Amino acid sequence: MQWLWMLAACGGDPQSTPEIEPNAPVALVDGGAIPLARIPASTINVPPKSGDGSIPQGLPCGETLEYVRTKNGVAEYKTPTPIRWTPVLGTGLNVRGPDGQEMTWEEDGQLRLNTWRSTARWIILRLPEQGQTIPAGDCQITSPKSTELEQNLNLSYSGMSAEEFVQRAIDRDNIMRTGLLVPAPGTLTWDVTLPPGAAFSGQGVILSSEFLNATPSDGATAIV
Repeated sequence: MQWLWMLAACGGDPQSTPEIEPNAPVALVDGGAIPLARIPASTINVPPKSGDGSIPQGLPCGETLEYVRTKNGVAEYKTPTPIRWTPVLGTGLNVRGPDGQEMTWEEDGQLRLNTWRSTARWIILRLPEQGQTIPAGDCQITSPKSTELEQNLNLSYSGMSAEEFVQRAIDRDNIMRTGLLVPAPGTLTWDVTLPPGAAFSGQGVILSSEFLNATPSDGATAIV
């Protein structure tokens, strides 16, 4: 589970905050803000991996494939898409059929055997008609893009320093979020000086896995 925080001490415009040297005490001035997501943390303690640390490469299609239709003697069978994003024109996914052989992407036109297409929710395989449901066998879906995105949410796989990993921007669901990525259990600290009456504000969001069949997060607790 990853916890992304957008944080600031008090209020104001974070864009106006000057560059601050690492480990230097920071003081609030003239009612402005101290945007903690833009200031180097004094200490960073985050786990190298989230959960059990495993990142799948090939994803099985489940136990069975569901019949969709038959056209020109070729049947279409579907399996739920296992990834968060929708592939465009077949790019970014590799699909193997029940026999373990790689299939070719082909859009919804002339149906040909051993090809596949996708929608937002389904991966659809073109196979000889065999019934309403058929065993998935060795059917497997590989998404290099999803694997890379998932690796970037784990410090040990990301290739980043701890500082780069926690203070960053992440594109999720076509929304660019800038803040602090804090895998649980994680701790960040800053040395700041605040006047009496200063207020803390922040907004957090849990980033779920890139793989829809991953174990869901059981939530998080933020202690400030």
